[in-house]
Amino acid sequence: QTVRGVLAEGGVIMTEPNPFGFDERVKKAQQDKVQQDNKKQNIPVIKFTPFVWKAASKIPMRDWLYSKHYIRKFISGTVSSGGVGKSSLLIVEALSMVTGRDLLNFQPKELLRVCYWNGEDPMEELERRFAAVNKHYDIKPDDIGDRLFLDSGRVLPIVMAEDTKTGTKVATPLIEGLIKA
Repeated sequence: QTVRGVLAEGGVIMTEPNPFGFDERVKKAQQDKVQQDNKKQNIPVIKFTPFVWKAASKIPMRDWLYSKHYIRKFISGTVSSGGVGKSSLLIVEALSMVTGRDLLNFQPKELLRVCYWNGEDPMEELERRFAAVNKHYDIKPDDIGDRLFLDSGRVLPIVMAEDTKTGTKVATPLIEGLIKA
């Protein structure tokens, strides 16, 4: 055990192994000082997890919910230019998942509960779009049951973060509420 270089506060240089554990005491003192400084500055303590080798056969497969796009415990996004059909696609996917029907050449493996939240359009427009898809695919109220939730950002605003004069502020209570919901 050696210290190669100058220790920040002690000014000590050691190039030989130290049988008395001095290196470890200095290292521990430095770590303690960093932790105290971080507490004073309200910096969270972060401890990285060491890698543990696992055989591939022991790692669970991804829990695909619908097609190869939605995975349980992940957030998925559909991104493209405006006016190309993202909302229409998401509505049909949502209805496929809640009805268990193959509406887009993919058979859902189970009935799912889906929350469809649109940050732009008013609720009336969302209802209009869902009604059109229901009509096109002959979907009835019993097909949906209690598995579909529909909200508009105009009624239920969800702002997860915002830029302020002092930097980006994350809405932690809102995120925790979303997780619980």
